[in-house]
Amino acid sequence: PINSSQLNPRYKDTINDTWADIEVIKAKLRKRVLREIASVVQAMGGAAGHWFKCSKGHHFYIGECGGAMQRGICIECKEVVGGSHHQLVSTSSHSDIDGSVSQLYKPMEIDHNQLD
Repeated sequence: PINSSQLNPRYKDTINDTWADIEVIKAKLRKRVLREIASVVQAMGGAAGHWFKCSKGHHFYIGECGGAMQRGICIECKEVVGGSHHQLVSTSSHSDIDGSVSQLYKPMEIDHNQLD
């Protein structure tokens, strides 16, 4: 809402009513987008943990084991996404849009001191 001291009193109610209408529309759009995301996630099926995002928040899916094996370009912002040898590039991270708390593929931690 707009500070009432900045408004001509004649238009204050009209502007605040319009602002309230905009907030209702935004809430409806948020719900619709969330339903759309849920539909896409459900359509892709499989185990949770296959969804990732670039640093700007655009989502992408890694199939098979869920580990990054190739780099690509985000179709929204053209940033490098994915990775190689099951390691994500620094501009990619796990996304929880499918309800997962971590990526499906867990890279092995190797203690190089034990290899000697």
